[in-house]
Amino acid sequence: MVDDTRLKEVMEAQRKKELLLMEERAQRQASEQQIQTQLEGMHQSHAALVEGKWLIQQQLGDIIQQVQSYNKNKSVLGEGYMAHVEKSPSPQHQSQSFQNDSGSMGSQGQGFLIPKIEFPRFDGDGPRSSIRKCTRYFHIVHTIPDDQKVPLALVHFDGKAELWYQGLSKSRGMLTWPQFMQAVYERFNGNDPGTIVGIHKVAAASRHSREVHGKVQRVKITRHDL
Repeated sequence: MVDDTRLKEVMEAQRKKELLLMEERAQRQASEQQIQTQLEGMHQSHAALVEGKWLIQQQLGDIIQQVQSYNKNKSVLGEGYMAHVEKSPSPQHQSQSFQNDSGSMGSQGQGFLIPKIEFPRFDGDGPRSSIRKCTRYFHIVHTIPDDQKVPLALVHFDGKAELWYQGLSKSRGMLTWPQFMQAVYERFNGNDPGTIVGIHKVAAASRHSREVHGKVQRVKITRHDL
């Protein structure tokens, strides 16, 4: 009789421990889900901020073009070329002035203007063509920092491409631009080693182009100051 009572007590204690473990496991899973939801919200907010910044840059570029056009028309209509040169800053000086004024909006204190070129959208079809278009876009708009390329591309993802990246971000987090291009191609067009190598070469060429352009601009500014 005593043994039966003791056995029941042990079994009851074991059952309570199992219930506690189940409750702790459920609480842990709920906490992990909440953290994951918050991370996804942060990614979406960051992408929205990036897109907003591009729109502001485009609007500023339009304003500068309007001012330059106004000054040009003003010179042609009445004041003459020399008066226009004396009173209106040169386009190069205007560009430098804008960069100084808007430095906080660029990477590492350098302002940049974005031409009015629409960024390509991607819904999962034609990944090779989309990668080429993105590469050409970043070749033209060469002042976009590398760490902003993936967020900018994600803003323009639709449908199955957007759903795919939501799952990918949970397992791999934020990718670099070359890693991102490779992941897109592997997911939507198969793993072609030759094409992947080509993607890396294109990314390296784009970085080299930006570096050369930066050096040329610095030389131009130095000559202008002299």
